[in-house]
Amino acid sequence: MLAQGAPDKQLLELRTYNFASPAKQKAFEDFMARAAVPALNRAGIQPVGVFKLLKDDNPALKLEADSTDLYILLPHKSFDSVLSMIGRLASDEVFTGMAQATLDTPKSDPAYTRFESSLMLAFDSVPKVEVPTKLSSDEAELLRTFAAGRGETVGEQGTSLFSRIKSAFS
Repeated sequence: MLAQGAPDKQLLELRTYNFASPAKQKAFEDFMARAAVPALNRAGIQPVGVFKLLKDDNPALKLEADSTDLYILLPHKSFDSVLSMIGRLASDEVFTGMAQATLDTPKSDPAYTRFESSLMLAFDSVPKVEVPTKLSSDEAELLRTFAAGRGETVGEQGTSLFSRIKSAFS
């Protein structure tokens, strides 16, 4: 518990990694999937979210290409979890063995050019990050309404952002 009488809320760490190229971003995504996310899960940090901004999913932004930023959401149960995360990862021999090639890159050719970290407290109404498993009929209708506002339709196997979201949870 973070404060006397307050509901148990997670601390949400949002990390934004910047990359010099799409190839560097892809290599880091692979590292996250292969080594970092499993190690974070073993350290009690879950579910870990890894996201990126795609040009085709955001036509209103008029992006020239997919973003080379990667967003990592790390839900922590306590301040201690935030403070001890690096130490726990460093003591995870499986992780350190798999991470060495990515994290020990030379300064002249770094894995990423910069990262920012923001620490936020979850909302009272949504105190914990949960991975949805299936859309309810109300959620599906809300998705159709949002899609219609963007001039898209939500189909079973469509290629629009909203169709892909719906299929991921159906």
